Formats: sequence, C-alpha cells, structure tokens
Amino acid sequence: MSTNQTVKKDDIKYWQVPVLGGIDLLSAECIKHRFSRHAHEEFVLAVFERGAEQFEAQDATLTAKAGSVLIIPPGVAHTGQAASNDGWSYRAIYPRSDLVHQISADLFHGKPAFDRMPVGLLSDTGLYNRFLETHKSFSESGNDFDKEVELIRVLGELLTCMLPTKDIRNPGHENRAVEIAREFIDAHYFEPISGSEVAASVELSLPHLMRSFYAQMGVPINVYLTSVRLSHARKLLLKGKPAAEVALEVGFVDQSHLIRRFKDAFGVTPGQYVRFSKTQTRQ
Repeated sequence: MSTNQTVKKDDIKYWQVPVLGGIDLLSAECIKHRFSRHAHEEFVLAVFERGAEQFEAQDATLTAKAGSVLIIPPGVAHTGQAASNDGWSYRAIYPRSDLVHQISADLFHGKPAFDRMPVGLLSDTGLYNRFLETHKSFSESGNDFDKEVELIRVLGELLTCMLPTKDIRNPGHENRAVEIAREFIDAHYFEPISGSEVAASVELSLPHLMRSFYAQMGVPINVYLTSVRLSHARKLLLKGKPAAEVALEVGFVDQSHLIRRFKDAFGVTPGQYVRFSKTQTRQ
C-alpha cells in the first residue's frame, strides 16, 4: 500500500494455514480499532507497513513504526491502538512455542530462557523485507514446502537477532541423512511433498535438516526441490506438452506457480523458452 493513501476503515483478517501443524496469521489495516489487553499462547511476530501502533507490554509503552519488526513472547499481556489519527497497518505470524523451541534447539547451544525474553522492537530492513515476503507467500499459490522452509528460516533469523549472545550450533555432518533426503526429493518431486515429510524420512527435525542440507549441498532444500521440478519441466515443455499439464505433472500447484518459478530462475516464461528454442533449432 502506498504511504500517501488514507485507510478509511478497519480491515482485519485473521486465519490459519495448515503448514507445520497449523500457523495463525493476521493482516490488518487499523484506524479506530483498539486491541484490549490480551496475551497469546504463541509467539507474536509482526511487521509494520504503514503508520504506527502504540502498545503497552511489560510495564512499558512502546511505539511500533512503519518498517519495524515486533516480537512478543508467549503469555506477555499487551494492548494496541493507533499512535495517530492515520492509524496503522501490519502483518503478524503466530508460531507455536514448540516450533520456536525446536528451531532454537537446532540453532543454539543451551536452552534460551524464553520465559524471561523481553518484548523486541527491531529496525532491520533485510529482516523486515524477508518477513514481509514470507507472510505474503501464504496468500499466494505455491507449495507448502517453500512456505515451511521460508518461515523456519525467518524465525531462525529473528531468534538470532533476539538472542545475539547465544553460541550458534554447527549443523554437524549428516552426510547420509542429507543424501537420503536428496534421493527422497528426486523420487517424489512430482508429488505435493512438504519439508516435514522429507525431514521425517530421515528422522531429523526440519530445522536441523535445512541447515545440514545447505551445509552439505550448498543450496537451500526448497530451492533444490524447485530446481529438480524445473529440470523435468523444461524437458516436457520441449516435447510439446502444454504448460498447464507440465505444471501439475512435475509437482507445481498450477500453471501460474510454474510460470513464476520458471521466470524467477531463468528470466523468461515457459512459453518464451519454447519459442526461443524452436527459433534456434530452425537456424
């Protein structure tokens, strides 16, 4: 939304997506709405796109401005209201404590004292943009694999920012597990597999498999899956199969999902790839 637009009324959307056991999300444009004092059993992670929100938490009054990232630990009571007549807009993700603890256990030596974690208000453009992209992805077509991996990656980055003194754990050498995971992807790329399924196949947590896979293969595990799908897609496209059929045959959600990933990787659409290939063949 452009910063010079005026929001006329409150527009709040709150829903759950069926990834990683169920994750709640919120997208809100607020002018007059006031959130009464309440607490969540999950972590609250939010980014602010416009305006500013004033809230009370842990005996302090804070203001979250556009471009900031907010972290509220579970059980911390807080309020929320517009800091000015212009209101504010923000997006939030509510990851369960067990998921955050799992990510933390893989990342750090020792157990962080989450019960004593303060409310965090960060100004980090890179983190803000990655969180925003991850949140938006849940409203777009795409497979759960990408969404799981990107959410875990962002949560890990947030934890690293919030707990900078913790020692980062080396992902270790899971050579055989990574090889089995790669073979699993190669054999099931055309199915709607999730990151959790791949991790279960090697009896590792998804956060640990993600870091081990990257350390050994040099590529994120979800990017590897996309690359395998695109490799098979190119072969089928050159055989004359329609893009809509190819998309489903290699594991993409639909044709638009294939087009988006194809152009991200190669800079052209599947249709352009086929046309250019035919042109070069005739020469």
